[in-house]
Amino acid sequence: MQRKKILILGGGYAGLAVLRKLSRRLRRSDYSIALIDEFPHHTIKTRLHELAVYRNRGRFIRYPIRIFTRSADAEFIQDRVERIRFAGKSVTTITREHPFDILVITLGGRTRYFGVRGAKSNTVNLQTYDDAAVCSHRIGQLGLPDERGPRRRVVVCGAGIEGIEVAAMLRQYAGPKRCEIMIIEKNDQIMTRSQCRDRQREYLHEYFRKNSIELRLESVIRQVGKRGVFLESGEKIEADLVIWCSGVSRVLVTGIPKTRAFEVSTSLQGRKHSEVFSIGDFATVDSQSKWSNLLSAQRALYQADIVAENVARLEEDRPAVAEDYRPKGELIGLGDFDGVGILGGIPLQGKAAALAKKANEAKYLKDLFQDVPRFFLRGIRRT
Repeated sequence: MQRKKILILGGGYAGLAVLRKLSRRLRRSDYSIALIDEFPHHTIKTRLHELAVYRNRGRFIRYPIRIFTRSADAEFIQDRVERIRFAGKSVTTITREHPFDILVITLGGRTRYFGVRGAKSNTVNLQTYDDAAVCSHRIGQLGLPDERGPRRRVVVCGAGIEGIEVAAMLRQYAGPKRCEIMIIEKNDQIMTRSQCRDRQREYLHEYFRKNSIELRLESVIRQVGKRGVFLESGEKIEADLVIWCSGVSRVLVTGIPKTRAFEVSTSLQGRKHSEVFSIGDFATVDSQSKWSNLLSAQRALYQADIVAENVARLEEDRPAVAEDYRPKGELIGLGDFDGVGILGGIPLQGKAAALAKKANEAKYLKDLFQDVPRFFLRGIRRT
């Protein structure tokens, strides 16, 4: 009997988690699994703010996808997805067409500019490893370590986790005498989609005050120029560098209208095609829960468990289970030795939060490499 073909599109948190779960859950004699990604590496995105500021932080932030597919007895195809034909059950990449029996889409997101003129061409962002490397190069060009150089100003657009973490890491790198840092946020508070309570927000505001990071709330950016940003109020804010941390939208693929979200049910299956699953930043779950569409690695890992279970149930002709995501916590790093957050309902701040964040990342790496034979790592340069 010919084995059924499972295609996983994307090698991020969600894609690799689904790969691991399916390789443990399914009989390999009945299925073949292939993972397609444009890039050869899996990136630890929760650390990209470090690379964005420090050029030497690139090591241990990305790992070859091939070692994980080999460990799962799966095929890795480095190629870019161009079209998905749901009715025809095939995925077209640059080089060829790939048929599937079951499809899992975890292509992730791309930077969202909300139609702001000049934002794409005049800012840097932290969406990918290469994007963060460009940011660190641009920060290096500012000459901040040179005490004789001019004082610089960096504007960070967005007061979510990413914006706050990169601003704090930049302040660790350069003091107030060398670099002004301003965070611009369109909403009336920081961390709008967050588990953080007033206590955590107060800690962040106090951190900004102590470290001379200016926060501008209720400020809408109308345009970004080569030398700064223009607000809806008419004010222009001069800047030597603008870092965009204001949103993510799904990757565009032919076969899915640009103007429409890729919506899945609470079982994470496509509405018209039960053999198609999607999770992570690419998918929008049709749910009233305020957490179901939270953009986070934690949610992607949770959803991977649901997908693996529902793929098995689909093959066994059993009813699918519904996702009911409830975040376990949230940790924000403020440089290497400070932080704030909440974990298991317990508020954390200072060094305790920073250590908890590092421990959480270490746990993820332990789980990621759990099934990888040690000899697979020999001779592989981790970058």
